[in-house]
Amino acid sequence: MTRFFVKRVHNELVPADEESVEEMDKLPHGKLLEVTVKYRRSNPHSSLYWMLCKRLARSMGMNHERVSDRFKIETGRYTQEHIHDIDSEAGHWVLHLDSIAFSKMDQSEFNDFFRNCVEIATTKWEIPYESLADLLEENHGPNE
Repeated sequence: MTRFFVKRVHNELVPADEESVEEMDKLPHGKLLEVTVKYRRSNPHSSLYWMLCKRLARSMGMNHERVSDRFKIETGRYTQEHIHDIDSEAGHWVLHLDSIAFSKMDQSEFNDFFRNCVEIATTKWEIPYESLADLLEENHGPNE
């Protein structure tokens, strides 16, 4: 599989750097190619997420990792597994939280996740938007 980076210019995808030009030159002309687009994650947007978690953690009296875990649960980013106990027939359920690492979530998916987190914080958790406005308006999210 060939991997290189492109940028959208009007209605075309053009190589982003010299190495990408070289890789694109290897592709056959006039052949149907299948392309999977992955919007690379923004470091500043990821940092903004963790700043949001830390701000909320202070106001909620908990660890910022726990805030992130709660966001994952609230947004449905988990799977459940039923574990049968050896000593009983009932067993119990275990939650496996999904990763939001750069390799697991591209920027477009992270945009949706981040928007949902802000909505959850301000509506479901009843955190006043005003208490987050300076953080969110100063750092507009993805800018790469």
